[in-house]
Amino acid sequence: GKRYWTIEQVQDGENPFVKLSYLSKDMEEGYPGNLKSTVTYKLVGPSLFIIHEATTDKATPVNLTNHSYFNLDGAETIDHWDLRLSCPEYLETDAKLLPTGKLVSVKNSKYDFLEMKKIGQVRLDTPFVMDSSLKEKTMLASQKSGLSMEVITNQPGVVVYTPLAFAAICFETQNFPDAPNQPHFPNSILQPGETYYNESEFRFSFNSEIPDWGVTILSGGKKTTRNIEADVLQISVPVQQLSQPIESLSIIFEENEQLYLSLAWDKTKVSLPIKK
Repeated sequence: GKRYWTIEQVQDGENPFVKLSYLSKDMEEGYPGNLKSTVTYKLVGPSLFIIHEATTDKATPVNLTNHSYFNLDGAETIDHWDLRLSCPEYLETDAKLLPTGKLVSVKNSKYDFLEMKKIGQVRLDTPFVMDSSLKEKTMLASQKSGLSMEVITNQPGVVVYTPLAFAAICFETQNFPDAPNQPHFPNSILQPGETYYNESEFRFSFNSEIPDWGVTILSGGKKTTRNIEADVLQISVPVQQLSQPIESLSIIFEENEQLYLSLAWDKTKVSLPIKK
C-alpha cells in the first residue's frame, strides 16, 4: 500500500535538494528490523541525483530504487529515441518476472543496446547487469529535441521499464531482484551498524546543432572546400517533414571545418549547420 514519507530537509540556492525519510517498523510486511530510510533528490549543474540511504537494527534485505518516468521530447511514442545500455548481460526471468538466477548475454538478442540505436518496437521490463568498466555509459537521447540523458550509478543492476500506456522509460537502478534467494547474486542483506547507500545520477545535455527534424551522416567523403556530390555521402533526411521536394543536396566543408547540410528547391537554398 501507500506510505507517506516525512520531509526532513529542504535546501534552496546552489545545488538545491529535498530529503525525505520513512521508518519501516519491525516486521512491517514481514521484514525484520526497524529500517530507517531516506531519499534525497538533488540538483547539481545539469544532473539530478537520487540518493537512497538506510540503516537497521536487525539484519534485513534492502533493495531501494526509484521509479521515475522520463520523456525527452514530449512525443507520444518512444520508437524514435536512441538508447545505449552499458549492460552486456541481463537476468533471465520466469512468467512472474522473477529472476531464475541465470545471467544471459545480450548478444544477438533484442536486449542488445551496447551500441546506441533506436528503441524501435522493443518494449522492456527487464533486469540488466551493469558494467561500470565500459567506456560508453548508459544513455537515452532524442534527436527531435536534442536532449540526452546519461545514467550513472553505483548499483550492479538496472531494471529498464517502458510502460505500454504512455511514452516514457524508467531506469530503476538497484541490486539484482530476488538477491536473497540467489546465493551468487550480490549481497542484499543489511546488517546493524551498516549503511545502505544507492546513488544514481541522471545527467542531461543539449545538442543545439541537431535540427529538430534530424540529420544523420552515415558515412563520410573526402574533405574539401567544394561541394561534394550527393552520391559520395549517404545522407538520411526525413523528407516528409520538408515543405518542398528536394531538388539538390550537397555537403559543404567550410574552412573552419564546420559541417553544413545544403538543401535547394526552386530558387530557395538553405544551409543548416549539423554535427559532424
